[in-house]
Amino acid sequence: MTKLIINPSGEITSTTLIYVPGDFAFNVVPFSRNVSGTLLFSMLELHVDLTDYHVMYVWGYAPYLSWKPATLNPPPFKRAALVVSDTLLEPGIARELAEPGEKQGYVDINTGWVCIGDSNAQGEAIEFAPNCVAIINNGQLITLWLHPKELPKNWQPALTQ
Repeated sequence: MTKLIINPSGEITSTTLIYVPGDFAFNVVPFSRNVSGTLLFSMLELHVDLTDYHVMYVWGYAPYLSWKPATLNPPPFKRAALVVSDTLLEPGIARELAEPGEKQGYVDINTGWVCIGDSNAQGEAIEFAPNCVAIINNGQLITLWLHPKELPKNWQPALTQ
């Protein structure tokens, strides 16, 4: 598995996290044109700058219609860079960060937070990009906390089966 190192003095890419309801996806503005490698977490892509291997931003498919309502507040976090330490990345080739498959998404419409994965996960909480917090345990990404500029206006709780 790919290992992530926390670098407290590392670079944080300045972007704004947004959610595009029509695409069912997270995006960032401005979108970086740097050559990047890709790590996958659930169906989300974490783009990595190939010059110094720091994670720049989260991007990709996360269908809000499947998110479950929850009361969410991320754990206290510190701002630091996340750096890929042991995996060679190439443009156009994605590497899995966790077991393949979609992780459950949760949303709190009052706080604006979205959690992808286990909201009770233990580890170091690191804001590696504006409004993007990763829970790291033993170098592994366990959970993502995302706070987009705006949530979909027509969000309704997922139907339970």
